[in-house]
Amino acid sequence: MPGTRTISILLSCLTAILASTEVQAGSEASVRAHQLVAQHKFRQAEVVLRAEASGSSDVPVLWYYAQVAHWAHRDRRAAAAFVQALEREPYNNKLRLDYARMLYEAERLNTAKKQLDKVIEKDTNDVEARLIRSNIARWYGRNRAARQDVHAVLARYPDNATAQDLHLAIDESTAPYLRYTIHYQNDDQPMQVIGSTAEAGVSYSWLLNPKVQATDREFYAGGKWNVTLAVSLGNKFVFGKTGTDVYLSAGAFKNFSAGAGWTGELTVKQKLYKYVALQLQAVRSPYLNTVSSASAALMQNTLSAGVILDKSNSWSAQAIYSYQFFQDHNAIQTASVWALSQPVRASVFSFRFGYGFRYATTAHSTYRSVRSLSEILATYTSGTQIAGVYDPYFSPVRQQIHSLIVSIALKPASFVTIDLKGDVGVYAQGQNPYLYLDKDATNTVFINAGSYRETFHPYRLSATFDFKLSRRISLGADYAYTSAFFYASHYTSVHLLVTFLKYAGR
Repeated sequence: MPGTRTISILLSCLTAILASTEVQAGSEASVRAHQLVAQHKFRQAEVVLRAEASGSSDVPVLWYYAQVAHWAHRDRRAAAAFVQALEREPYNNKLRLDYARMLYEAERLNTAKKQLDKVIEKDTNDVEARLIRSNIARWYGRNRAARQDVHAVLARYPDNATAQDLHLAIDESTAPYLRYTIHYQNDDQPMQVIGSTAEAGVSYSWLLNPKVQATDREFYAGGKWNVTLAVSLGNKFVFGKTGTDVYLSAGAFKNFSAGAGWTGELTVKQKLYKYVALQLQAVRSPYLNTVSSASAALMQNTLSAGVILDKSNSWSAQAIYSYQFFQDHNAIQTASVWALSQPVRASVFSFRFGYGFRYATTAHSTYRSVRSLSEILATYTSGTQIAGVYDPYFSPVRQQIHSLIVSIALKPASFVTIDLKGDVGVYAQGQNPYLYLDKDATNTVFINAGSYRETFHPYRLSATFDFKLSRRISLGADYAYTSAFFYASHYTSVHLLVTFLKYAGR
């Protein structure tokens, strides 16, 4: 469903009930179906009505069946029945509006808009038709058309609450905004990071949705401070009729202790079916996760492809494969999948439960000795362990993690949102590297590397807090503790979001 529904389901219920009264007197099936509908047993009602509707040319019968089939999630059968009924009564605006609503709720937006155009052509003051069409235009990135329909409703009905809410939603999604974030992270490598990010953006149309971002970071690692700066400019293109979103950005990165590089991103998200989308992504960005990378201008390139299931208030899932490579031609391949249940609500709480799996590996380990060979030999005795470090990036080898996910959302007030999440590895293992002295065929000593399989227990706990001071200003804070194979870290951030709304709503 694209966005918040602006049309009450009670309208379609009423229409269907009125249609059913015309067929109940002479139809036992319709009477039985009406009883099932009243009990919300829509699939059983659809089966009861199907035989009667398939051989009928009576508009009330087809109309009622179409609506019941839609409630039973049999949208192809519902659409066929609506089309058959409209062939017999092409000027029935209420029937056509019901058909358009069904198409909208089934996310067949192109066809829904065509039907809505016909409804509004016959009745320019049809509130529901204009509000649905406005919502479709909004999700197509046609902001001017979206505003025109909602303004037409408010001009005639200035106190219409649904129109006011939609007007505000359009303004919130298109208004210029400024977001400023301060963040701090420390881990046991050890490394500390202090930084801030400023981001500004606006949505003009399907073709122009620019965003500019600047991030500065100060790293304390290896006994010294390093400063980096990254800036980028991007734009989102919304091709609503094909269900395609494209984000394109370019930028620059500077490490003031090392060098500079260019950054970029291309993300294509293609809707496949209702709540399912395919996402393809190519990203070039700085790598800043290790002590050695903090003092270098190390760039990473990541190609990924994934399938996303995202249905509001229902199941969600994601499966992604990524190929991450560096200038040394080494690559890290990662495959991950997770799924979350639909929310289970209790009072102000909403619980979701899920499962995640991740597998990552690389062809060559980057685990290196901290000291040179000569330094090791100068103090080496039998049994001495050779200290190592990942340089310049972490390189997992045949690492797999099975985890359980718990997500808790709290909304104690309309202006406060709290999200808690736990991701706990119940079974995880990977190759743990070690270093030792070895000799080659010429009896020359060198540092060799081996590995052994080790079980570990990763987990991540996070909390997000959002407080809406007004329709234009909100504050937020994030905290996360991560215990991973390579290190454990604390991350904290606070942010201020200012939206420059023109319309403040009710």
